[in-house]
Amino acid sequence: MAFLLYQLSILPNAVNNAIARDYNERFGLRVPEWRMLAALGRFGPNSANGVCDQTAMDKVTVSQAMNQLSKKVLIERKASEIQAKSSAISRTPELP
Repeated sequence: MAFLLYQLSILPNAVNNAIARDYNERFGLRVPEWRMLAALGRFGPNSANGVCDQTAMDKVTVSQAMNQLSKKVLIERKASEIQAKSSAISRTPELP
């Protein structure tokens, strides 16, 4: 039984690594970047803190992903109308 529990515990990592490798090869995206794009696609535009909550990633990881996705022109950042120090992040119109 312990061996089965061990196998079940490593299965998500194996699947995640396979997906990460594929996304990196096909689209040049790292795991945090495609997680952020997936969250924005599912939930719509959001703040960095909102993306942290939706993806269970920390602020540093989200910030780094935002910077990379901005360089690749896959997301847009606009000043938030609600919070002065916040940005509204959304996927660019070119993304499906």
